[in-house]
Amino acid sequence: MLRWELCKVWKCKVDDAIFSGINQYQWSWYARMILLDRQNESERDLSYIEYLASFYNYEAVKAVQDARSKDEEHTFASDQEFDEQVKAGGFKDNEYLDAVRIAKENTNFNINSDQKTSSSDRFRTPRSLASLRSVIEDDE
Repeated sequence: MLRWELCKVWKCKVDDAIFSGINQYQWSWYARMILLDRQNESERDLSYIEYLASFYNYEAVKAVQDARSKDEEHTFASDQEFDEQVKAGGFKDNEYLDAVRIAKENTNFNINSDQKTSSSDRFRTPRSLASLRSVIEDDE
């Protein structure tokens, strides 16, 4: 892939003699420079798209830019902060975890802590077949 990129830049064939004289450090440098060029092109294209879109809907472009900058500013909690969050139990009230808990209620793998777990629990039928019946009736 790198050789092909260099062929396009130098306008030469893939088996050109110029490639035999390139050492590993030069290959590495070429790869790095091509990567940086692609990143710069991507940023330039994104800026151009945002510029054009700002004439149509400035508020939406600003919201996307703010969300992107917020994602870039994300940091991890230190060990001490993490310990405090766990002790306080703040992680328990999380909308994403609630969505997982709700989704788990509708599976066959929802086993109460007072029930015994066995391999047969993994293959038991749902308690109510009403939802399955409604799906089958809608298809007909």
